[in-house]
Amino acid sequence: MTTATSLAGCLLSCALITGCASTLPPQTIVNSGYNLEGIKTVSVSTHCPNPKLENIEASFVPDFCQMLGSSAKLAIKSRNPTWQLNDTNTDAQIDIQLEELYGGSAQARFWVGFGAGKTAITVYVKVKKDNAVLAEGRLTETSTMPNLNTGNWSNEELLAQDAPLISRKIADFIADPDSFK
Repeated sequence: MTTATSLAGCLLSCALITGCASTLPPQTIVNSGYNLEGIKTVSVSTHCPNPKLENIEASFVPDFCQMLGSSAKLAIKSRNPTWQLNDTNTDAQIDIQLEELYGGSAQARFWVGFGAGKTAITVYVKVKKDNAVLAEGRLTETSTMPNLNTGNWSNEELLAQDAPLISRKIADFIADPDSFK
């Protein structure tokens, strides 16, 4: 075996070992009568009681949770401009629970690339109307590349960069949960 072949094998092994984020399996359950027509007011609540963390400081979670909640509200309102966001007496409720924050490895992202060291955010979303769950699903967003324009290299910076991406996914799920099956 040549040196080049050995080096390529070593890099591929590193990419496979460090590039796999251990996220929870996808899940989508949709009530056959899913319909959000006539909705005028919606509450959006974000819960981050005890997410699974890997390569992330626990002190990052409260700030990330606040960012996720704000970003999700913006994405939902953007997707549904006629909805009014309210905390009480609403036609529908959106519950978002942060399940996992996987920081990956900044070094693997920089030196190996090809998906090595990727970050992952996993949330569980429930859409409720009249206290009945109409749809629920687990959504995951991953990143493999730092933002070279802004210099976001750290695990926390990359996860913060992905908060709007998972939020758009949440808004898309609310609009059409069947497309996530």
